[in-house]
Amino acid sequence: MATLLQTFVYARELESVEFGTFSLVQGICLLAQGLQRSTSVLPMIMTAGSEGGDAVWGRVDLVFRVATAATLGLLALAAWIFDFPRLWQSAFPLAGFCTLATLAYEFQRRLLYLHGCNRAILQAALAYFLAVCVSVVVVVNSLRSAEAAAGGLLFAAALASMVAWQNRDFLSPKEVIFKDHIGIIGWNIAAFLPYSVYNNGMILIVGVIYGVKTVALFSASRLLIAPIQTLIQAIDSVDKPRARRMFLSGGMKGLSQSIRHTRVTLILIGGSYLAIIFVAVEKLVPLLFLDQFPDMINAVRIWCLVAFIMLLSQPLETGLLVLRKSDVIFWSRSLSAIAALVVLGLFATSSLHLIPIVALAVGWGFGGILAYVSLHRSFLRREA
Repeated sequence: MATLLQTFVYARELESVEFGTFSLVQGICLLAQGLQRSTSVLPMIMTAGSEGGDAVWGRVDLVFRVATAATLGLLALAAWIFDFPRLWQSAFPLAGFCTLATLAYEFQRRLLYLHGCNRAILQAALAYFLAVCVSVVVVVNSLRSAEAAAGGLLFAAALASMVAWQNRDFLSPKEVIFKDHIGIIGWNIAAFLPYSVYNNGMILIVGVIYGVKTVALFSASRLLIAPIQTLIQAIDSVDKPRARRMFLSGGMKGLSQSIRHTRVTLILIGGSYLAIIFVAVEKLVPLLFLDQFPDMINAVRIWCLVAFIMLLSQPLETGLLVLRKSDVIFWSRSLSAIAALVVLGLFATSSLHLIPIVALAVGWGFGGILAYVSLHRSFLRREA
């Protein structure tokens, strides 16, 4: 909710160049969070309840955060030396600072979910929300720049991370043997790279091909489906640990029940919301965005399709992860990324700003079909 509020207000109030730059910073942070998920969060979830080891994954995550910030620092230096467009000269250093805080908060939040610390989760979320509200007021009423907006993001994530850290009194004295899980970590990271092409990494591709104004349209039109992404993230935080527990206790039958339960929940809640947005979009867009962006109505409708496919895909990939089929996820995501890039490549010279969103729909649709086929085959093999 806080991220949605922040992005919506900035889309209305900031100049398109400033909003586009801030959106790119957000996109880089989300891209880093996806890689973090593959490197430390998913391995932590998949080893929970067997060997312990929160401290081990905490150290892995710390190394990842430092490496990510250092990489973005080098990219910022390269952008300055080689005189990249202003969009990238601004976005890389801002993202370097922001990722240190956003990645720390994301890991702490996932750790709290894993241990069922609902009160601590609420406290950290409240701190984040209040910090975002304060920063939005300051940015809109005085500073009105991408730098200030990114500073607000950094402040909110840092504060929430500190609140979450105060509740880390449950670390297990046992340690996971890290080298035993290098294989699955490697496949998770490999699977993330193509996944980023038709997910959070698309905004970087849009920035390179189309420029800052299309980045602004891409981000603004995505706002109305942001609650779906929040819903998926919230359910994902509890779904994967639950799916693993049900698989360990009930085998394939337990895993099937978990997947079915998640699918029904997502479709009932998320599908209903998307149906309302799809029908009411012609009235919502002028009301919310004041005709600031061209093609916004069609863009939102395509985003609704993308979001519905995302709802269907989430429980399928959870099943594959529980079955430790990270290699299968990698190959299906690679083919999906190729499909999205083909669409993008065919129309790269087009002035139609909706093409990146269409490419996302193709990528997600292709990935969903492959994930379903792969999971179905895995169930048949286990039952044989």
